[in-house]
Amino acid sequence: MSPGLRIGYIASPPGATDAIRAVARMSTWMTPPLMAEVATRWLYDGTGDKMIKWQRAEAEARMDIAAEALGNFNIRGHKHSYQIWLELPDPWRADTVRDQAARKGVYFLSGDAFVFGRQPAPHAIRICVGSCRTRDEVRAGVETVRDILNGPVAATPVIA
Repeated sequence: MSPGLRIGYIASPPGATDAIRAVARMSTWMTPPLMAEVATRWLYDGTGDKMIKWQRAEAEARMDIAAEALGNFNIRGHKHSYQIWLELPDPWRADTVRDQAARKGVYFLSGDAFVFGRQPAPHAIRICVGSCRTRDEVRAGVETVRDILNGPVAATPVIA
């Protein structure tokens, strides 16, 4: 419903409750009682359902904007998510696209931010359509990325 509440509910399978409770205790001491009260009231009075429906509709609208602009590229993302993985076409490198986009005021993470250990990073970027204030900002951002990928490939300087 809202990340600001800092509370979650889990419907656990039989026999898993103790393990889930132990993991939850490792990551937090307790839920603030006021937040628990607010979340519980929202669950009972329907406010939570309204918020979830609005968030899903907004995410879907933003994903549609991104899919429209980036439809010629390999993109993945759930229609109710605020994240898109865009696989970069040859010969693009994630750091090159990221740097060019940043110069135009568009910021995102490259695949290497999500790699553990010494695994090779995917040639992909993760675009968050939820961080923009408006749908127009989403459109401008994904169109900037599209225009970069449709333009000439600029070499990334190699530092020896």
